[in-house]
Amino acid sequence: MKINKFINLLLLLTIFNSCALVPSISVPSYIIDSNTNNLKLNTKDGKWLLCEVAIPSNIYTEVINDSKSILSPKFGNRISFFLESSALIPYKLSFDLDENILNDIKNGNDFDYLILLDISINKNDFADYSLIPSSDNSAQKQSISRINVYDLNTRKLIYNKQVKGIIMSNSSSGPVYTKNINKLAFKTFNKLLNSFSDDLETLN
Repeated sequence: MKINKFINLLLLLTIFNSCALVPSISVPSYIIDSNTNNLKLNTKDGKWLLCEVAIPSNIYTEVINDSKSILSPKFGNRISFFLESSALIPYKLSFDLDENILNDIKNGNDFDYLILLDISINKNDFADYSLIPSSDNSAQKQSISRINVYDLNTRKLIYNKQVKGIIMSNSSSGPVYTKNINKLAFKTFNKLLNSFSDDLETLN
C-alpha cells in the first residue's frame, strides 16, 4: 500500500513538473498605420531612389535583397538602391526631412522621388525563452518599420506607412517562448514591404 502511494505521489509530481515546464508561446501583434492621406503611388514616371536610414545589421542583407526582389519588378530600371547607385547624399539622412535637405538632394542628383526605409528596435525587455514576471505589464519587445516617400520636385512628403510589431509580457510566471527580436523586426519589414508594394500603381 505504501509503495502504491509513493508511486502515485511520484506520478503526480512528474505531471506537475511537466506542466510547469511546458512553455507558453507569446504571439506578436502588428499595427499598420499611415501619417499621410495618399494611400497609393503612381509609379509610371520618374526616377526613384531608395535609401536606408537605419537597418539592424543582423537583417540588413535580407532586407536589401527582399526590397530588390519585390520593388524592382514594379519600377523596372527606374529605381536605384543607394549603395549601388552614384547618388550623392551629403550627410547621414534622418527619416523626416525638411525642405532644405530635400532641395540639396534634388540639386545634387537626377532623381524625382526619394524612398526612405527605417527599421528600428525600440524595446527588447526579455529573452526569447524566459520567465516573464507577471507584475511587469510594461515588459515587451517592439520593432517599427517605416517608409517615407518624398517628391523631390515639389520637396514634399507624399507617402508614409509604418508597421509596428509588439510582443507583450503575459500573466504567466512560467516559461515563455517569444519571437527573436531580429525576427520580429524582419517580420514588420516584410509586412511593410508587401503593403507598400500593394500601394504601387501604374496609371496612365
